[in-house]
Amino acid sequence: MLKTIIQILLKSKWLIAGFAIFGLLLGLGYSYLQTPQYQANVGLILLPHSSEGLDAYSAIKTSERIGENLIGVLSTSSIFEKLKNPDYQIDFSYFPTDNTERLKEKWGQSVSAYMRYNSGLLYINVFHPNAAQATLIAKALAEILVTNGNEYIAQDGIVDIRLIDDAYVSEKPVKPNYLMNGLLGLIGLAILAKIYVLLRSENFINLFSHHD
Repeated sequence: MLKTIIQILLKSKWLIAGFAIFGLLLGLGYSYLQTPQYQANVGLILLPHSSEGLDAYSAIKTSERIGENLIGVLSTSSIFEKLKNPDYQIDFSYFPTDNTERLKEKWGQSVSAYMRYNSGLLYINVFHPNAAQATLIAKALAEILVTNGNEYIAQDGIVDIRLIDDAYVSEKPVKPNYLMNGLLGLIGLAILAKIYVLLRSENFINLFSHHD
């Protein structure tokens, strides 16, 4: 059965290759149309208070739980509003502030975060077409969580949130990913082409009719 399928595909190898190349070009074209974005990163550490009487394992798990909560609020309008402090010097022309839904979508795409487990470390990533603005937003988010992070925690004051890695930005845009998008296009259309070839082949259809 497998041998027959391979033979069917080999007979249409140029068609499949053509689809794959077209998919590659589509992926690259899609990437070309996207606005290049830089990535700024900043690192925080969440330290449970020693007065909570937690052992080392429980302290780390407490940090991780609280970190996950903070990750959830980073993309909210509450955090975005705090960025409007003039001291942060952020240019909001990139964000569609006149449309709530579009603003929520754009802001959600611009910020992400993750916990480095078993360490209590929380890293924030900011994506922006302007490297300087990406850095300013990352610094502002870090300051907001350090000074106001406990507002978003059920037990206020259970942890200290401290800056551990200053904001730094990528030298080159990290989005779009030409290689990834190109490969996805190539593989995706190659798979579709193979399915098309097999479904159009009487030999392939006969394989299943014989099994029946």
